[in-house]
Amino acid sequence: MPIKRHEFISGAASVAFSPKKGFDFGAYLRMYAVSDVRADIDQIWQTFLTTAVDPFYTSNRLIVEAKFDAAKQQLTKPRTICEAWLLIAQLLASFNDAHVGMDFPDGALEDAVYRFPVLFALGCNNDLIVNLDRSGTIPPLSQILSINDMSSQRYVDLALRCLGAQNPTLHRIRIAHASPWISVAALGPRVDYDITWLTRHGKPVTSRIVASSRPPSSKHKLAYSFSMIDHGCIGYIDYRRCENYYAFEKFLMTTCNELRKNSARALVIDIRNNFGGDSSLNDLLWTYVSDKPFAQSGPETVRSSSLLKQKYGKARYTQDYGEPAWSAGDGTLVTIPMSLVEPRPVRNRYTGPVYLITSEATFSSGMMCAIAAKEYGLATLVGARIAEPTDTTGEVFGFITRRLGLQVGIPTAIKRGPKPTKRGVGVIPNVPIVAPADEASKVDYVLEKTLELIRKRHA
Repeated sequence: MPIKRHEFISGAASVAFSPKKGFDFGAYLRMYAVSDVRADIDQIWQTFLTTAVDPFYTSNRLIVEAKFDAAKQQLTKPRTICEAWLLIAQLLASFNDAHVGMDFPDGALEDAVYRFPVLFALGCNNDLIVNLDRSGTIPPLSQILSINDMSSQRYVDLALRCLGAQNPTLHRIRIAHASPWISVAALGPRVDYDITWLTRHGKPVTSRIVASSRPPSSKHKLAYSFSMIDHGCIGYIDYRRCENYYAFEKFLMTTCNELRKNSARALVIDIRNNFGGDSSLNDLLWTYVSDKPFAQSGPETVRSSSLLKQKYGKARYTQDYGEPAWSAGDGTLVTIPMSLVEPRPVRNRYTGPVYLITSEATFSSGMMCAIAAKEYGLATLVGARIAEPTDTTGEVFGFITRRLGLQVGIPTAIKRGPKPTKRGVGVIPNVPIVAPADEASKVDYVLEKTLELIRKRHA
């Protein structure tokens, strides 16, 4: 099975903590030989070259090759798993692709990532700020000065080196979601962390923040939910992840029944925090709220790969890459033509106005959902321009390195929008709505502005 695309904007996961036994420092402190680390670097490099359509689609080959060669030459002593992760993460970042990602070995550091108590983000001047403190100690948007003995500037510099993306905006977004992985890799799994931060009056304060005793509920948060908002007049779908096709169809059937029962004035679909997954769920979504033909992407390019054929088998491989790619010789580039989805008849299809809320962080299959809506008039797009370009990579192949057990994800297709667009440009909403930069209110500014728009248009 490939690793889902949405897992890689955050880095995916793995911890050395057991609720019964505490931290397993043995897994954290184990040393790996130079030969093991070099072997895994070589495996990652060769897998890129044999599975990706163009491994350097968003990067410079000479720069990437030089970094890989230099890293192997500089490897002169054994590394812990976290040290090896930080080294290899910087190599992967040189591909400048947010679909490229790496996880810790399964089970070794899993819970420490989810238990890390504070989520960080980058401020306007690349200051390290608090996105969320699960302990409730440090207010959101507070500036961080240091974490244990690491200054915030060192932390930011390390995070920027370890996470790649197609453009600076997406780079910043990825860091916001990947901060627990960077934190655990750089600081190690701990029972608590000393974090120095500035109060709103500019006073530095050091707080000892204890790691969560159990993974936060957000780890298990449902991929999608529905409610009637605005005094029961407007339907609202929070579509966070594209996963579980059959459960999603049941969800849509129930949702459409509720929309009909409540005579909904409009439907709002929120994909601001949708980082991707299985794009076939988007086909279901638009089938249940529109009868217009659509496509999520234009022609795709893939590389016929004997490695992927062996891993997936014919049924799975042809489902993802098509029969021509299966029949083609190893290494052959194959173009998958665009095909329109003709919505099948469904009971209780919603036929009212639809509004799709996007953000800079909408990613991968989430972005493809927005492409279909924009290009084929399935919904009115509101919110912020999506940072990921419409010409992008996808179909991530996940594999485990042989020596260290690192979980690596590599994109194996190049996707383009169904209609010609300028390269490097993301989906632009019909109605731009962007929250103020210093917005820290509990009120959802973008959603409230969207509801105001609906009230004006559909009184």
